[in-house]
Amino acid sequence: MGNHHSSTTSLSSGMDNRSMKLLEEQTNLSQSEIREQYVKFKGVTSGGETITRDIFSQIMHKCYPRTYKAELEEDIFRIYDVDNNGTIEFKEFLVIVSVMSQGTPQSKLRQIFRIFDTDNNGFISVDEMNKIVEHLFHLVPEGQKDKLETPASFADKLMTEMDTDQDGVISEEELVTAFLRSEQLTTILVNKIMARFTSASASILYD
Repeated sequence: MGNHHSSTTSLSSGMDNRSMKLLEEQTNLSQSEIREQYVKFKGVTSGGETITRDIFSQIMHKCYPRTYKAELEEDIFRIYDVDNNGTIEFKEFLVIVSVMSQGTPQSKLRQIFRIFDTDNNGFISVDEMNKIVEHLFHLVPEGQKDKLETPASFADKLMTEMDTDQDGVISEEELVTAFLRSEQLTTILVNKIMARFTSASASILYD
């Protein structure tokens, strides 16, 4: 028991050899790279095992002092918090960062879909679309708004772009397809989300 936490391959009481090997497979990182990321993660958490909402809020304020918005912070937090337990553990952080940096466009969009689908029913409703657009609308330059002056009109146009079967909701596949065929507003929205995610990750791993 006394030697378990001092193992050279153990990052913490929750990171045994098996977990390390699983992370290697999931992230394509070496054990030394995983340890390096873990040290940086622990630096952000002041030695804690998780990134809490308060810590994440500080990160987002630092990244975006002029355009910070609490609702958007919550949206980005949900990308990292895969198990929806209200905190970000190192393992889920590293896996999601790997997916979002090295994954296919489809795999990245599946993670972004979770931001929209707040009730986790597998579809984006009109209300859910309206909410995410309200959170992001202030980031869209006037020249990219396509004369859509309100979040509601922007969201309505997005629904039209994505909802190819016209059933009033957006499936994960419809979001992926709309982005891959370079629909204008879909691309703007996804890119804004990706930019926020990337900034938060960089603040944790490289600052």
